Amino acid sequence: GLRATETANILEVSVPRPHESHDLESLADSELFILTAIILHEDLDAPSLSQVLNMPEPTVRAACRGLEQLTLISENATGRYKVRLKWLPAVERHLRRRSFLHKS
Repeated sequence: GLRATETANILEVSVPRPHESHDLESLADSELFILTAIILHEDLDAPSLSQVLNMPEPTVRAACRGLEQLTLISENATGRYKVRLKWLPAVERHLRRRSFLHKS
C-alpha cells in the first residue's frame, strides 16, 4: 500500500503483514481439501470442486463462503475460486506441513 503524505511528492509505503501457517490452524480438514484442490487444479468453480472432492455441492459452497470470509480465497466473475496471492505462501506451507500437498 501506498499512501499520500502531507508533504508534496512523498508517499508512505506500508508492507502488508505476511500470513503465517499458524493462522490456518483452525481450519477443518474439508476446508484444507478445498484449498488443496484449488491450488492443484488452478481455479475451480463449486460444481467442479464438488466433483473433484466427492463432496455435496452445498457443502462445498458453504465452505467456500467461509474461506472467502477469512479472505483466504476469492471468487471471480465466472464463479471460479482462487487462493488470494497474499495468502498463497502460508496456505502452501500449511498444506505441506499437514501432508495435504506434496512437492512435485
